[in-house]
Amino acid sequence: MIRSMISNMVTPTIKPLINPFSTSAGLGEELVTNGDFATDTNWFKDANWSISGGNASSTGVGRMFQPIAPLLESGTGIPVKVTFDITALTQGGVVVNCYGIGSQFFTSVGTHTFSGVTTNTLNLYFNNAGVGGNFIGSIDNVSVKEIL
Repeated sequence: MIRSMISNMVTPTIKPLINPFSTSAGLGEELVTNGDFATDTNWFKDANWSISGGNASSTGVGRMFQPIAPLLESGTGIPVKVTFDITALTQGGVVVNCYGIGSQFFTSVGTHTFSGVTTNTLNLYFNNAGVGGNFIGSIDNVSVKEIL
């Protein structure tokens, strides 16, 4: 009797846990508009930031930001991956804040990536004030994608 009960039991399917910060995790659609800076639109800029020639450039202290509608509407607790290029750097560096996820201070030309879980609804910011601030340089290819 016990043997027939055991043979009729359903074997559970065990799915592996996925680390949302793994590079192999799936990514959602692009959430940034005009992340390639093809036009001078969709970004709010302080006086020292400009968009031209497919780059966003800074000549000193200030910030540039973009509200991302899907993240504003969804609220907090969303895992995202942020990627951008520093294409030119004369001085300082930049810190990125994506809906409460603060990055390290980036001070080198190249592609930079960080991930985290959103904690507020306060936009995607590129800040060049702070530790070593006064970023004089350019960025391009800004991307924010939800980690699925």
